[in-house]
Amino acid sequence: MVAQLGRGAPISRKFAPHDMAAERIVLDAAEVVDLGLRYHLQGYDVVYFELARRLGVPVATLDGGMRTACGIFRVKLLVP
Repeated sequence: MVAQLGRGAPISRKFAPHDMAAERIVLDAAEVVDLGLRYHLQGYDVVYFELARRLGVPVATLDGGMRTACGIFRVKLLVP
């Protein structure tokens, strides 16, 4: 995964292993702040949530804010 905030700086290229496909998402910094404030999420949680939403993959979390955001945006949750 390569995430990038509005000003153009990649957050993490080195975390995408070479044998896996890398996904690049571009998020506006205001969008990250807005989602974080609305659902009580940290910035990295917003990026994780947004990647799952865009790719249509489920989210594994026990965090209440993340679970709320997933419910509102109809992102599937992996339940233990």
